[in-house]
Amino acid sequence: MKITFIGHSGFLVELDEATLVFDWAEGNLPALNKEKPAFVFISHAHGDHYNKKIFSYFENEGMLEKTEFFLGEDAEAPFGSIAEKYLARCHMMRGEEIFESIDAPKIKIETLFSTDAGVAFIVTLGGKTIFHAGDLVWWDWTQDGGVYDPEEARKEAEETARDFKKKIEPLRGRHLDLAMIPLDPRLGGTMDWTIEAYDEIADIDAIIPMHQWNNYECTAEFIKKHPEIAKRMIQMVNKEIE
Repeated sequence: MKITFIGHSGFLVELDEATLVFDWAEGNLPALNKEKPAFVFISHAHGDHYNKKIFSYFENEGMLEKTEFFLGEDAEAPFGSIAEKYLARCHMMRGEEIFESIDAPKIKIETLFSTDAGVAFIVTLGGKTIFHAGDLVWWDWTQDGGVYDPEEARKEAEETARDFKKKIEPLRGRHLDLAMIPLDPRLGGTMDWTIEAYDEIADIDAIIPMHQWNNYECTAEFIKKHPEIAKRMIQMVNKEIE
């Protein structure tokens, strides 16, 4: 497995069987192996996860007929109009759905509901299981320094925790070879909670933090505070890993 960080929450994952692209919205996509099929995953339509040029990119590379697009759609962040020639290659998925291909390469795609918009993806291919969280994050803003009524803050924090834990519950006991998980510095004191929760519920070989808004210092801070998780964490700053 070869992983290239493209930017923000965007990654290129190259397996023997196929090329996977997750949440490309910025930066340049690396050169693709045109001999392999490609699967493109777009967790939701927010501008930091989705660039509508993704479709024409694969067309211009002469790969459209070898590419399938999986889009996490919901009422909160619907995709705008997509040209029919592209739409024919698209699969719209909501949370807790499963797609399995009959033909080679045999790929299984599962989705989880997000705590924001769209879905998170669990992709199994070639004996590897890869997770991309999208915006399935423990969004607790009650410790960000704002002014809160203590009782309202408590209720909000409890509701947020219940919602997040319910939505990641399908991962309990699952083995993930790779998990791309947000470590969002905007959350301040609650920033670490998302990765901690995923790591507690699932068996993860390698964790790559994402959704960092170009603030990679927060990864270094996380590593210092969580040495056990740090052993399985890969700090990404525009580099490739094998």
